[in-house]
Amino acid sequence: LDRKLRYQLEDPLSVVSGTLPLWATTLPRLCPFLFSLKTRKMLLKYTAFGPSFGVHWTQESKVGQLLRRRATIQTELNAQTDPRKMQELSQELSNLEEHVVKSNNWLGALQSTLVRMTKGEDFLRQAD
Repeated sequence: LDRKLRYQLEDPLSVVSGTLPLWATTLPRLCPFLFSLKTRKMLLKYTAFGPSFGVHWTQESKVGQLLRRRATIQTELNAQTDPRKMQELSQELSNLEEHVVKSNNWLGALQSTLVRMTKGEDFLRQAD
């Protein structure tokens, strides 16, 4: 069951669109002992915080390493003064960006919405 749930969570379309099978969200809540902590954390990340964060975590798991490498190269490029090294880094950066954008798992950057809430008894009613 654990492997089956992880397989469901690895499908970016079903995670982002919220079309996971009913058992995939109900069973871990009712019988958490059937699933590993890693799988339950993955389910929480991908489903609990809405589609925007679902996209973010899916992308992070698939192309996160490339994005971190891109940030490292960009930092090196900004600090570089040697024209030959700048050319090499620019080419590597371009190749990485092309690879990330052509990836099936890249949908774009994370957007967030900030909401101001007041403390008190009306807290849960404000969440609606």
